[in-house]
Amino acid sequence: MPIVHEGVFRGMVVSKELEEVLLIARMERGRNAAKYEIFLRCYSENGNLTRSAKMAFLNPGTVFAKIQKNPAFKARAKEAFRQSTDNLIGEARRRAFEGVETPVFYKGEKKGTVLKYSDNLLITLIKAFDSRFKDSIAVSSEVKHTLADDAVKSIVDSVYGAAIDITPEQNQKKITHVNPLSK
Repeated sequence: MPIVHEGVFRGMVVSKELEEVLLIARMERGRNAAKYEIFLRCYSENGNLTRSAKMAFLNPGTVFAKIQKNPAFKARAKEAFRQSTDNLIGEARRRAFEGVETPVFYKGEKKGTVLKYSDNLLITLIKAFDSRFKDSIAVSSEVKHTLADDAVKSIVDSVYGAAIDITPEQNQKKITHVNPLSK
């Protein structure tokens, strides 16, 4: 179901139906279960965990923790995110196939509209759904590590002199991004 931009709630554009739900939740701030339901509805529309938590009067960190600790809530959050992704794909498809009315101005006055289609969205959709059209890039991690190790060694050599020897194992650092819906 595409998002219908009709209302504004806490500075964020939401559908009219969701705006009514949010206003009711605002009056009932003390009910956590209702807040989490509102979070899931918002999350299914916009796909943004932080924004959805704030719209439901919840701390984003609290929601993140609940997703990690509660398997049932995690499954519902994944489903809400999938729905938001479907909404995005639907909107991209609409803009690619049906186009968007864009105003035309001449000397500061609106003279009419032009229907514009998005070739870039169409290309992106094709790449997403057909593996024959995906961008393929071959990257050798061996080369990356070697270049990184050489760079670190040259910096250490310039600062401390060539007496210190750093092995690639000592240089490797793991940087991870935590996604609450993964695992």
